[in-house]
Amino acid sequence: MIVRKSRKKDGLANIIEGVPLKGVSAILVDDLVNSGDSLLRALEILRAAGIRVARIFCVFSFLNPDFLKKFAQF
Repeated sequence: MIVRKSRKKDGLANIIEGVPLKGVSAILVDDLVNSGDSLLRALEILRAAGIRVARIFCVFSFLNPDFLKKFAQF
C-alpha cells in the first residue's frame, strides 16, 4: 500500500493506494524524517482506516527533538 500526503486529483483520488490484507499488520516506511509531520499524518490515516501499524522504519532521520516529542505523545 502507499499512503499519499494528499489525495490525487485524478483517478480514484484515494489517500491510500492498494488494498490492505485483513488481519495483517502494516510496516510504515518513510524515506526521510525531519519534522515527522508526514509520518504522523500517515499513522493517523492508517489508524482511521483500521490498519494496525506494527513497525515504523525510515531510511534517514534528522532526529529532530520536536519530532521525538510529537511521536512520544502519539
